[in-house]
Amino acid sequence: MATDTGPGATNDQPITTIVVVGGGTAGWLAACLIAARADRGAEQPLSVTLIESPDVATIGVGEGTWPTMRRTLERIGISETDFLLACDGAFKQGSRFDGWRTGAADDSYLHPFTAPVDGDPRDIVAAWAEHGGRFADTVGAQGVICHRALAPASGRCPIMRGR
Repeated sequence: MATDTGPGATNDQPITTIVVVGGGTAGWLAACLIAARADRGAEQPLSVTLIESPDVATIGVGEGTWPTMRRTLERIGISETDFLLACDGAFKQGSRFDGWRTGAADDSYLHPFTAPVDGDPRDIVAAWAEHGGRFADTVGAQGVICHRALAPASGRCPIMRGR
């Protein structure tokens, strides 16, 4: 008996196999999230396969993630501590752009990864313009923490102690 699989067709058969083509952060997270959300008690359990090229080298860009990564790891069922230890990870607080305006030795811009203080964006920019200084310092505490080298880093982070 033929089954119609064209557009608009309905198929009561459950999906039992998903293939994610392409590794990297996006591929691995997609495969992990799909597998974690699958019904393990299903009559026909879901099989998730990740295919990545053995010919594409890791580019080693110092991969960063957003603060939502903690929640993503929870959804996958991976302990944040175990993840950081296995990956030799560190907490990245933002991106610093050196030579941002003038190219001088002390010329840099820090783009923090935390959300700015609550308020109308026009008021925040006006406060920064009035008081001067670093924009990141005006919108939150993370800039000051980074400039004072107090942000968690490999070796200083409580999660990494005792390694």
